[in-house]
Amino acid sequence: MKKLLLFTVYCLLFTIYCKSQINLVPNPSFEDLSQCPTFVSQLEYATYWFQPTDGTQFNPDLYSSCCTNSSCGYFNSKGYQIPKTGNSYVGAVYYVDFFTSRELLEVKLLDSLNNSKSYCIKFYVSLAENSGYATSNFWVYLSEDSCLSENAIPPYTAQIQNPYSNIIMDTNNWVPIELEYIAQGKENFVTIGGFEVDSLANILFVGGTMTAAYYYIDDVSVIDISTPAYAGVDTTITIGDSIFIGRTPEIGLNDDCVWYINGSPIDTIAGLWVQPDSTTTYILEQTICGYTTYDTVTVTVLPTSIESYDKQEQFVIYPNPSNGELWIKLENGLFDQCKVVIYDIAGKVVFDKNILIDNNTKITPDLHRGTYFISIQPNNNNIKPFNGKVMFIE
Repeated sequence: MKKLLLFTVYCLLFTIYCKSQINLVPNPSFEDLSQCPTFVSQLEYATYWFQPTDGTQFNPDLYSSCCTNSSCGYFNSKGYQIPKTGNSYVGAVYYVDFFTSRELLEVKLLDSLNNSKSYCIKFYVSLAENSGYATSNFWVYLSEDSCLSENAIPPYTAQIQNPYSNIIMDTNNWVPIELEYIAQGKENFVTIGGFEVDSLANILFVGGTMTAAYYYIDDVSVIDISTPAYAGVDTTITIGDSIFIGRTPEIGLNDDCVWYINGSPIDTIAGLWVQPDSTTTYILEQTICGYTTYDTVTVTVLPTSIESYDKQEQFVIYPNPSNGELWIKLENGLFDQCKVVIYDIAGKVVFDKNILIDNNTKITPDLHRGTYFISIQPNNNNIKPFNGKVMFIE
């Protein structure tokens, strides 16, 4: 009855939480707490998460930096670990050597899965230092309805599993479990646990003091594999300014992304702030469950502030504002072949031509009403480049 009540409360909270994001798992790193844990077996304090089975003496544990005792802190009776992300993580039993029991984690997804689409389900685990056993028994069950049950062993068959030979024995690091799933459609819940019966599970004795295989768990994600890499829209800034490129960082997607400049990696995150001192193209490589896509974004850096554009000499542009025609004058009787580029306020190139400019050169860029940036780059190094702004009123 308690589990049913918690489940109803979480469904109500879920309608408030729902928002647009790539990872379909709410509270994926267990940071959102209804209250700080004070003892073991308090998974339900991690908002939206619950254990769906009642018929067991065990419940998953919640660990957080706000816990003031050893039962739910980073140093605990099972060992020691810091979160992969944030301030919290959970722990669960995946095998006990004297009777059969299961500790499961379940959460309702932010949106239903679509029929025939492939999804990447990923979470990170770390074997507790005091575990007597290690296992590969990590399964994921996706369902239209919750698998709430009064039974100690859930009467369901999980669809996807960690490879049988992949026993996780690392007690120092967070190890990713990454599984691909082709949806049947309408799946709303994801449940993680050791669904395999003990007689068929791959169990290894590792010598710890616990008579169980106990794992810490963090950063759970369910992401559509077809999600393309997104680096952002090409844009223009003034030297000294910063700009954000890419997507909003989020659990599950951050580790799938690598940013490059000129072939060298600079960061692993879905989006970041950059402050280039010259025009720079950033390349984003995104790999979700082995599927890799790329995207690029170019940040054009103008050399001076807008207020100083009109103070530059040699080139004169008129009329400004313009009704469609622009005249460019190169003073002092000079003339040169120049590259003329006009950008809109979003940094998109709307005019790009090589033009011979003298003391009276006309261009007709055919632009809509608005403010634009213009850059003139002469071939002659003795002529100062021009960067300015121009307004079109028709």
